[in-house]
Amino acid sequence: MAGRADMPSHVHWELTYSCPLRCVHCYTESGRRPSRQPKPDVLLRIADVLVSMVPQGLKMIGIGGGEPLIVEEFPRIADRLTQGGLNVFVNTSGYGLTPELAAAMTSLFAVHVSIDAATAPVNDWIRGRKGAFERALSALAILEEVARTRRESGHSPLRFGIDAVLTRDSFDDIPRFLSDICGRFTEMKFIFFGAVIPIGLASRETYESQLLTDEQLRLLADDEFVSRMKQYARPDLQVCFSDNLMFQMNPSRQEFPVITIEPDGMVRGLTAYEGHVGNILNDSPDMLWRQVCALREHPFVVDQLSSVRTPSDWAAAARAIDRRFASPKELIRLSKRPPYVPKPD
Repeated sequence: MAGRADMPSHVHWELTYSCPLRCVHCYTESGRRPSRQPKPDVLLRIADVLVSMVPQGLKMIGIGGGEPLIVEEFPRIADRLTQGGLNVFVNTSGYGLTPELAAAMTSLFAVHVSIDAATAPVNDWIRGRKGAFERALSALAILEEVARTRRESGHSPLRFGIDAVLTRDSFDDIPRFLSDICGRFTEMKFIFFGAVIPIGLASRETYESQLLTDEQLRLLADDEFVSRMKQYARPDLQVCFSDNLMFQMNPSRQEFPVITIEPDGMVRGLTAYEGHVGNILNDSPDMLWRQVCALREHPFVVDQLSSVRTPSDWAAAARAIDRRFASPKELIRLSKRPPYVPKPD
């Protein structure tokens, strides 16, 4: 694999699989599977292990789920990680966010609020729960107030923004995101638009109609398109686009040195796909990283990913890798994935 790192610089920690939403493209299938959320002392032990990896090059922790803010120990976990020298960001749907919790999150590198369409009917369909759009806007309003108060009092800023997953149907929402939604929150620092990744529920054959077209993916890296879109946003807003191909783990691409930790400490070797290499609570980080690199260089993985040319190819490769490396219990879960049903007109 090109440019193998000695140790991961990034960790994605899926703090829980409990979630109030039922997103149609959910990468982790949260809310549909056991939460596997351990007791608080176990979560804090995982945090301590991650802090111990800082001298070896670990820099960034992304905390997701499920919905991480419903985990009672989240503030203590985040504080332990940041005090240990790590940059920590959290992805949230907004459920569970209170003014008190927002104030406790000011030491974080960033807070990312997930919104997947610029209107409530479409967003709530994608997110699988009526009211999800308004809940996300309410979370942004809370973060806005905390950020404004901190700025006016001379304290360090609270950096927050939006993560938007782009599907074929929501791609044309980009201007409305930038003008209508981002225009409401003057303290917001960024919005990230990322192509939907064909993993988890988004890898189903029935979902392929929502994967971006080749032309839409090309536009995300087109300077003229990006400049045109930025004209809809205020000048100080950071607007970023990504095709998310870094998560493909294609052997022809530069490696993204990241590992994914599941709620109970299990480590996935392929980040986005099934296949465990050990547990962060029981196995040394350097051994786990060696196992991660070995699995990414497995002939079956290399063969599947080397032939990927289109989003549909990627989805097929994801399904094949999942079937090849999933545990017997996970294979049962994969076999029970329901088909995707498009939104009614």
